[in-house]
Amino acid sequence: MSFFTQDMSGCLAEVIGSNGLSVHELTIMDKEAAAALSRLRPAVRSGTLPFARFDEATEALATTVEETYERLAADARTIMFFGCGAAGKVAQTIAQFGGWSIPGVMSGTQRRRPVTRFYNSADPVTLAGALSRSDLDKTRFVFVSKDGDVSTVAQLLAALEAVRQSGHGDNIASSFHVVTESAQSGKTNGLL
Repeated sequence: MSFFTQDMSGCLAEVIGSNGLSVHELTIMDKEAAAALSRLRPAVRSGTLPFARFDEATEALATTVEETYERLAADARTIMFFGCGAAGKVAQTIAQFGGWSIPGVMSGTQRRRPVTRFYNSADPVTLAGALSRSDLDKTRFVFVSKDGDVSTVAQLLAALEAVRQSGHGDNIASSFHVVTESAQSGKTNGLL
């Protein structure tokens, strides 16, 4: 299974007209990209570019994303993703790759899935409003933060309090999920 696919045909002149690339131009660019990649390979092998090793884990990641979604979606009406800054964008990206009921791309299958919402703010009024309009018994919560920053912890605490006050505190263990980096010596992470 491939997690990512790339189709360059939509950039070709034969598809989009005179502003597109010719097959010859695309061939030249492919060769330049291949040359740049071969210059980067030694750094990838040596471990100095760890982000470049992502492709080694894509199949496992795709499987994990789908399994996680299925677990989250079981008996859920809504899945709320929380995370501030870049972490919030990571949550949206993961959901987009999974096709998790994202507006604009909803197919018939996606319409039957839980509604997906994203909150990238620690503003208490915004959070209180979002949480008060949700059926908290049928909502799953995902908190994404690289290092458990104070903003995401504030979001987590607001959601925990709302769920407790709604009388669904018994569901917290199965309804709340955290995505963060592993514990590291000497580093505090508010989500661990």
